[in-house]
Amino acid sequence: MGSEQLWAWVFSVLDRQDSINEAFGRWIEEYNFRHEHAGLDKECAAGLYVPSLRKVRLEELEFFLVHEEPRRVLKTASITYYGQYCRVPDEYIGRRVWTRLKGEVYRVGEEGNRSISAQA
Repeated sequence: MGSEQLWAWVFSVLDRQDSINEAFGRWIEEYNFRHEHAGLDKECAAGLYVPSLRKVRLEELEFFLVHEEPRRVLKTASITYYGQYCRVPDEYIGRRVWTRLKGEVYRVGEEGNRSISAQA
């Protein structure tokens, strides 16, 4: 199933905002437990899953769960982050700053990680 087919299915099933999680759960169930994958010799993905024996250290886990990207500050003293605007101090206009998303906390900072703006 390609991404266009996935989104077509999602939009065809959803009729209200609060049904998104329920519909996505049904899709996950169908895709992993009942769908015969051509690339897996017509097997279901869940039937072939084997848990990893590797234990992840806390430092590694944090590395995977933190998202950092550079952004250039706009003339409006703000940056965009996936369609959302975040205000920063005027002295950063035209400069590059780093964004850091960890959990639900979004920070904007200088290269040395000094925080200049944060949103939760």
